[in-house]
Formats: sequence, C-alpha cells, structure tokens
Amino acid sequence: MNDEIKKIMQDALAQIAIELDKIVGPDRDQLQYQWPVMPKYKVVKHDMYGFRQANYNTYKPRHHSGFDITIEVGTPVRSMLPGVVISTGVDEVRDENGDFIFNTKYGNKIEILQADGNIACYGHLRDFNVKVGDIVDYDKVIAHTGCSGGSRVPHLHFEIRKGLALKGKEDTTFNPLEVLPDIGIMDIKTPFTQEPYAHLWNILNSDKPFGFTRDDIWWENDREIVK
Repeated sequence: MNDEIKKIMQDALAQIAIELDKIVGPDRDQLQYQWPVMPKYKVVKHDMYGFRQANYNTYKPRHHSGFDITIEVGTPVRSMLPGVVISTGVDEVRDENGDFIFNTKYGNKIEILQADGNIACYGHLRDFNVKVGDIVDYDKVIAHTGCSGGSRVPHLHFEIRKGLALKGKEDTTFNPLEVLPDIGIMDIKTPFTQEPYAHLWNILNSDKPFGFTRDDIWWENDREIVK
C-alpha cells in the first residue's frame, strides 16, 4: 500500500470515528470490553499474544499480533465493543502466477472501528453476518468461527490495533487480555479433542509446543478442512 492510498484510508477512518463518537457520546468512557467468544478450552502458548518460536502456518518464528480462542466451527462471534464495520472479506493472497492461496493469513476476516477509537480484527471465520457500514453493538452476532486462511485448528483470532493502524504488527497492537474482563482463562484445563485437529492441538499442549512439522498437519492443503 503506497503512502497516498494509506493517507486516504486513514482520513476516511478518522471521519468515521468522528461520526461514531457522536453516536456513543458521553458513554464512551463507560464502555467495557466483552469476550467475542467465551473460551471453553485450555490456552496453549501458540494462542497467546507475542512472540512465537514457530507458526503452524509458516513454520517460522514470528510475532503473533492477537489472541486465539480454540473453539468449534460455527460458534457465534460478537464485537468486543460497539463500533462500525469497515471491512469484510477474504484476506486475499496470490502467488507469483496470480493464483489465490486459500490457506494463509487471516482467511475470512472482519474489521471493526470500535467506539474507543481502536480497530478490531476478527480472523479465520466461517462466514459473515454484517456488511461494511453496519453499526454493531454488544449483542450483535457479527460472524461464526471457522478454520479458514492460516488456521489449522478451529479458532477465533482477534486483535486490537492502536488508533487507526491498518495492519496488525508488534508496534501497532497490544495484548487483548489487557482490556478484556478477567475470567480466569488461564485456569481452563479442558482439552480440545475434535479430530483431525486434536493431533496438532496435543503437540501445542505438550512440553515441546513448537515441535510440530508438516507431517503433523496433513490437512493444511485440504479445502474441506481449512475453510
């Protein structure tokens, strides 16, 4: 994205933020984050915000800009805060021949400009229940969870980008656990047992959580599983 396009997009988002502030009004300071999906299964290191020794999509070290909740496909997703939908669709990536690569990045994603001025991104969705321009509140189901894009275990990826940052990077995001209600998520011990994903999940839950190989994720190119 060149600087000119980036400036146009940020100016547009700034105007949306002004209009959203008019709707929220004096209640802005009273807003409280909610969990987009209620966690049911144990959190493993690969789920957490921060540095990963290896990513199960690229098999390389990288920063994880959000938080992952392992959950069954089809679970309703709600917005963490009221806001306006600014993007829905597939996080499209193409190879050198121009062919679409279906099993990488965020997959199906939604971006919402929240009432606190930050942008939330929800990734690896199965479907969308909103469109660009929709104003959403806490009780609105915006999507359902899936296993699309770079996901190899069904889960919801969500991240919070500071201000009007357009990309989720280490310096443009922060740990969602800093603002979400403390529900004792790290005390949850229930394992995820749905196959074929449980094979990988058990490695992620082991004493060598980044010791997986491509042989452990045989379904990574299966469009009936990664979707």
